[in-house]
Amino acid sequence: MVTAAGWGGRKARVRGAIRIATDADTRAAACNWARLATLGVTHHGGTWTVAPP
Repeated sequence: MVTAAGWGGRKARVRGAIRIATDADTRAAACNWARLATLGVTHHGGTWTVAPP
């Protein structure tokens, strides 16, 4: 993932294209899991359930 650099450009948090892609995928997955938890989605016995509103 890229972060803001001091001079206004973009700088990767890690070096190497594969590591940058892995970092971006991992951060996106973490955001997705956090969003599912916020929505109350859970996984029980092979099925996904949503908490009632």
